[in-house]
Amino acid sequence: RRFIPITGGRFTGNGIKGEVMSGGADWQLSRPDGVTEVNALYSIKTDDGAVIVVDNQGIIVPANGGIAYVRTNPRFHAPQGNYEWLNKTLFVGTITPATQGGAVIIRVFKVL
Repeated sequence: RRFIPITGGRFTGNGIKGEVMSGGADWQLSRPDGVTEVNALYSIKTDDGAVIVVDNQGIIVPANGGIAYVRTNPRFHAPQGNYEWLNKTLFVGTITPATQGGAVIIRVFKVL
């Protein structure tokens, strides 16, 4: 098991942008088959002040000499108002390392 603190960042998307709040964490479990289960729980704050909880679960699947892919299923817990549509939508995500050490790029896609 690994514990990776989430220390902050920025996000932007279609009609939404803001900061990733510090204080969350990514708990990872390495399985005997080489797959790593990820479970990240953290909060984001939009530029207009809404705080949204993100529960992002997924898997990291290894390949020869590296990572084959990372896929996640982020779920959002947003307050009523401008962002409550997040609570009613299914998303998939990817995670890739950033060029700056210790950071990642998370891409989230709405499933239609």
